[in-house]
Amino acid sequence: MRNFVLLAGVSLALSACGSADNEPAAPAETESAATEPAKASAELASMPTVALSGNAATVMMKDRHEWFEEMGDSFKVLNRQVKSDSPDMAAVKEATALIAAKSGELPSRFAPGTGPEAGKTEAKANIWENPDDFMAKAKDFHTAALALDTVAQAGDVAGFKEGFGKTGGTCKACHDTYREED
Repeated sequence: MRNFVLLAGVSLALSACGSADNEPAAPAETESAATEPAKASAELASMPTVALSGNAATVMMKDRHEWFEEMGDSFKVLNRQVKSDSPDMAAVKEATALIAAKSGELPSRFAPGTGPEAGKTEAKANIWENPDDFMAKAKDFHTAALALDTVAQAGDVAGFKEGFGKTGGTCKACHDTYREED
């Protein structure tokens, strides 16, 4: 919900700036739409171009950390299940659905001004120095997450186990380059 409020606030602020054709801003989402589970989309968000500072940067960094914690919790579920001879496919389906739905948001979590210069973060400065490569890695992750969710939702245990390795590989590729280890 906090992520929705942040994104809604940013969207409202940007829409208040007006557009070239001066059309009125679209109405805000209703509360019922905001509480529905996220759906996976084949679309990949872009990296924000407007630099944040001060409290806005701090809020985004905190939300990004919480977002990654939630993704990490889902990956922990999958890691336990992939090691099982008889995975709990209901748990797998729930976790892959969340990962697939959130994977397309990845680039939007990295606004300029939310790197190491703004405070404690595991995000390396080279994310913003190499945005094309970062976006390519984000796209690879998103594509793998969608494929993993597809096989999981179909109940394909072998496909899940294979897809989990591929998806994890896309995480590693990004972390190796763009994440500062503790």
